[in-house]
Amino acid sequence: MTSRDTESRYDSLAAGVQFALEQWTKGLNVCLPGHVVSYDAERRRATVRPALDLLTTRMTSVAAPLIPDVPVVWPATSQWTIAAPLAEGDPVVLLWSQRGLTGFKRAHQRAMPDVDRLFSLSDAVAVPGFGPRQITPASAEGLAVQSVDGSVSLVLDPDGRIAMQHVDGDATYSLSLEADGELLHNGEPITSGGEFAPPTPQNARAETPAAQFLYFRWDGVASPAIPLRTYHAVYRRAGDPPGPWLRFPRLEPSEVATSLTWTPAPRRLAVELRVRAYNDDGPSPWSPIVSITTA
Repeated sequence: MTSRDTESRYDSLAAGVQFALEQWTKGLNVCLPGHVVSYDAERRRATVRPALDLLTTRMTSVAAPLIPDVPVVWPATSQWTIAAPLAEGDPVVLLWSQRGLTGFKRAHQRAMPDVDRLFSLSDAVAVPGFGPRQITPASAEGLAVQSVDGSVSLVLDPDGRIAMQHVDGDATYSLSLEADGELLHNGEPITSGGEFAPPTPQNARAETPAAQFLYFRWDGVASPAIPLRTYHAVYRRAGDPPGPWLRFPRLEPSEVATSLTWTPAPRRLAVELRVRAYNDDGPSPWSPIVSITTA
């Protein structure tokens, strides 16, 4: 046998092994997008159809088969869980176990694997949320739980503020627990000041000397009975109806400063502003509203 014959046989063997491996790996199920067909919320099991069709030997496509009794993975511990309703057509990502899950699915504890099944179609779990859907986050910095359309949201901000909001057409309703412990409903404090609360801040004014720059200031107030603690300034989108009252983002003055700078402020936004003073007996009345359009 010549060296050329040996090389030819070796090449043929390598090609055969490579072909066999390619055919075997084509039958492995690892990870695919899918869509919910039905969902049992009590058992947390779904029937899912893989989103990618199967290819036949003639290179035509057929719909992938339904996979029943797929465990749905939600964030959970032995005592707590987070879950949401799943509807027909909702996107999931399917992940397949390297061994059969029949024994584990019965009791969700240590079990013998099904040794005859490797990456089998029936041994999938589903993780909700995988899909091309885009949403507008309710918060860019905090933890948000929200509806996809943004009409309902719950936000936990890094500074400790907790806010709930519901948008119904042109109306916006909000309830928030501020970082300093104040409870606001639609931007208005639920509690009012006592006998020794400070007076209303006067001469509130605003200017926008440059693009995306807003300067808001007011005259300081005297609080002789109880020391002044802080000022709270809020703004809202002007209009009919106007938007909800909101705290200024990343307000950085000292506690008793009588001005603030908002930058970068949205460009060409018509806003209304106001401020109130606080001491340990509660808030003052709000200052008169100041209207301005940002540059």
